[in-house]
Amino acid sequence: VYVRNIANAIVDADPDNAAAYREREAAYVAELQKLDEEVRATIAGIPQESRVLIVYHDAFQYFSAEYGLELAATVLPGNPSQQASAAAVAEIIEIVAGRQVGAVYREPQFAADAIESIAEEAGVRVLTLYSAAFTDEVDTYIKLMRANADALVEGLGGG
Repeated sequence: VYVRNIANAIVDADPDNAAAYREREAAYVAELQKLDEEVRATIAGIPQESRVLIVYHDAFQYFSAEYGLELAATVLPGNPSQQASAAAVAEIIEIVAGRQVGAVYREPQFAADAIESIAEEAGVRVLTLYSAAFTDEVDTYIKLMRANADALVEGLGGG
């Protein structure tokens, strides 16, 4: 939808080059479809019982549903600029231990204190998932999706 809307706006602004823009739109949509298949294949290697996701904030609902993951807990279900309560952290530690979660996931744009405390207490690793922020290494949507799929396999098993 985003690609089509962007292409439509560009074509409206520069109709003389519409054919070239439509060609690029089609190529990028095909690349995104291939990426989706790649991510699905990567995540398919994670054992079903291990597809339990603990993340910093509530940015992965759609991703989880789309790719067959259970979003078991978020450190901050509301505003990510708030602090996690001690009770919330303790509850998540119990979930991690009880569900035998292999890793918890932070996002690079947020402080990692709470998620690191959970990981240390539960004896699991902290890995990174990208939502709305890029880094020098992950600077495109396609790289973001691949990095996320790889981090999920690394933390939850499979591959």
